[in-house]
This record gives sequence, structure tokens and C-alpha cells, in this order.
Amino acid sequence: MHEMKMIERMDDGFERWSCEECGREFLMKWPPNYEKVIISTGNEMIDHCGIRQDAGTSPLFAIVTLNVDSTNIDHDDISRLVDGIEF
Repeated sequence: MHEMKMIERMDDGFERWSCEECGREFLMKWPPNYEKVIISTGNEMIDHCGIRQDAGTSPLFAIVTLNVDSTNIDHDDISRLVDGIEF
């Protein structure tokens, strides 16, 4: 498993995430307006995880991107998952 790092928070609400090991990179907006834009696929055979520490907001937030086709993701399921996480 490779580790993703959030490297930039953009003014339009996207976060830029990157994997130093394989070059995978994407932009992510969190629910309720979930959107994910792949910039570079990197190694699609490897699962990726990422953890970020947000000052002044949630103490810890984690993401995991598995080897799935993002076009088949149910955005309502993602919203329910994120809403169910307690910090």
C-alpha cells in the first residue's frame, strides 16, 4: 500500500493529493459536493491510503483509495460513510 499526502488546498474547494512512490495524483472535493479528478494514475495495481491532520478542524481524517473504477462510485454511499465517521 502506498501513502497519499495532501499537498495543496485550492481556493475552489479541491485538495490536491499525491503519492511520492508511484506518481499517482488527484484532486478531491469532499461530500456533499464530492468530486475526484485523476491527474496521473500512477500504479493502479497498488492500493493507496492517506492521512491528513487539519489544524482547527477535525483532528484526523483518513482516506483510502482502492483499486476500483471511480465511475461506479455511489456518491450517496460516500456521503453516508463520511457522515458516519466520528472524530
